[in-house]
Amino acid sequence: GVCVDRRLAFGGAFSPNRFERISTLVAAHVQAAQVAFDAAQPPPRAAALWAAERRALQLRGDLDPGHLQCRPAYLQVYIDDFTGGALDDAVIPPACVAHVDIDPGLMTSSGGVAARVTSRVYVHAQLAVIGLSQLGLSAAPGKVAVGDPNIALGLRIGRGVGRIDCPPLKRAAMLHDIAQQVAAARDAAKPSVDQRRAETLVGRLVNLSQVFPELKADLHGGYAVTQSAWSRRTRRRGGRAAQRLGQGTRAQEEWISLLDSAADLIDTNEGVALAPERLFRGMDEPGVDTVTSDASGVDGVGGYVFDPATPRTAWLVSEEWPEDIRRALAAAAAGGGQDEGISMPAAELFGMYAVAAAVAKARGRRPEAVIAIGDCGPAIGALNAASSGNAQMRTLVRAARGLSAQWLAVHVPRELNLDADLLSHPREYRRVEAAALGGGFDTVLRARIDDGMWAHIRAAMHVGV
Repeated sequence: GVCVDRRLAFGGAFSPNRFERISTLVAAHVQAAQVAFDAAQPPPRAAALWAAERRALQLRGDLDPGHLQCRPAYLQVYIDDFTGGALDDAVIPPACVAHVDIDPGLMTSSGGVAARVTSRVYVHAQLAVIGLSQLGLSAAPGKVAVGDPNIALGLRIGRGVGRIDCPPLKRAAMLHDIAQQVAAARDAAKPSVDQRRAETLVGRLVNLSQVFPELKADLHGGYAVTQSAWSRRTRRRGGRAAQRLGQGTRAQEEWISLLDSAADLIDTNEGVALAPERLFRGMDEPGVDTVTSDASGVDGVGGYVFDPATPRTAWLVSEEWPEDIRRALAAAAAGGGQDEGISMPAAELFGMYAVAAAVAKARGRRPEAVIAIGDCGPAIGALNAASSGNAQMRTLVRAARGLSAQWLAVHVPRELNLDADLLSHPREYRRVEAAALGGGFDTVLRARIDDGMWAHIRAAMHVGV
């Protein structure tokens, strides 16, 4: 049997979880009706050919198993929000959907194009409305929209442009809100943050980070002002929402950094691809640098770069740590205080960035994408996540993204990273250079880490461990 809780309190995790379990069953019921309709009125021949290609991919192991992978339609639900997609070919609507009218005004008012009432996707939406009602639920008429682009879960999905981005009205409202909160945070006389407004904005930015992944590196600045001890005490006491920000403090700097980054990304509104590439770009593709690096806790940092545009040339980097950075590494290794030192994983992450940046500057061209190979797990994880819970790592991830927006970090065992390890000890540079020339490379060029690059690891040192 099925038991339905008619009232649920959504203040905790239990009720959304229970509701999601029930709504997943509802989605299965709706999907069964859509499958039955497609069987009665099969999609066009092009869709059948597409499905056959997908089944062939499954047989080769290049596509996940399951019959839904081969259907040119889908249906998903998140708690009580249903989103689906289907073809827009012409069909004969069945009599059972005749009473379901979907207002096209929701699409046209937002600049979209409403689906034709005789299209397959329109009938699928009607079947979803009917499926909900059959199980005692109701689809809010003012929220049902069928067309392109569409808005779901706070994001705009556009078939025509092939991207997912921020809806126009939400974009305008958020830019206005950000401008006001930036002004308050930068007020020379009394910088402040409205904790309640900040909490709402940060929640929206967390959602938007799905399509603006660059936000991940700055979200900690929002958590700092919304989850700090003073904000929690204020909520418990029911006091003022506005709180002072110390002029020049890290909290102020990181909050403003998040707001500035969000304003830029939302204003540009590039979003992400609707159907992204399943594989990272290949090592032999033009514009892709392959960087192998390592960092020593005592001597220095180094590595080598392969550029497919010049396959017979090897770029080498091998630098001694400046004295202040060497002292910071030693302080961290000795368990120094919070305001001194640079962690070894942060040094390894810096090496990945700095080796790539040094070669890019010497060559006079930035890479479009970087495959970074190293033997430090935390550095690899932070680079692939485009963020980190560690402030030093976040600082260096931001530097790496400034060089190239696309990074793929690859972890190898330390014993397979010997040449980069040698280059992290500058006295071994000639040995690696000779090995490269003897190993089939016509040219070996050396690139240097300049002051602008060293500044990034010094900024991480300023954050402290």
